[in-house]
Order: sequence, then C-alpha cells, then structure tokens
Amino acid sequence: MLMVVACSNGYTDEEVQATVESAVISSPQKAFLEITNIFEVTSGNAISCSSRDLESPCGGVTWLDGRGEYQVGRYAIDSTCYAEVKIGYDLPDSCR
Repeated sequence: MLMVVACSNGYTDEEVQATVESAVISSPQKAFLEITNIFEVTSGNAISCSSRDLESPCGGVTWLDGRGEYQVGRYAIDSTCYAEVKIGYDLPDSCR
C-alpha cells in the first residue's frame, strides 16, 4: 500500500495525485508465480506447439498463479523464457 502524506507545501491535489500515480507505475507490485513443473511438449501432450503457433520443439511451464491455481504456458525451447525457468522460483518476466 502506497501512502502519501502531504502538508501545506503549495502543491495542488492534482500534483500530489500525479506523483502517487507515477510512483505506482514505476514500481508496480508483481505477484509471485511459483514454477511447479517444466516439461518438453511431445505429440502426446494434449495441446501441441503447432496449435499455439510455436515452432517445435517447445516446452511447457506450469506455475501457481496469485489465487493458487495452476497455469500452463507453452514456449519455444530456445526462448529466453524457457532458459530462465527453474522449479520453485518465480516466473521470469520474459514469460509473463
């Protein structure tokens, strides 16, 4: 929670609000998305890479979202995202 205390310093309410909004934009709160599984996608997987417009080979990443529900993403194996993922760690920005 961001709190701004303003005293009588000559700033208008609009200027104070603009300062608060710029602080929130420059440092947004990011949810921790714990990676639970990393796997290579094969033809036996329910959703293939080609249906996601990804070049094969590709891999899957499973993580817990902010509500504790599992989410799955498909990424090219040679992507930055797939190279950065580690089980138990936060989902990298390159995957978001």
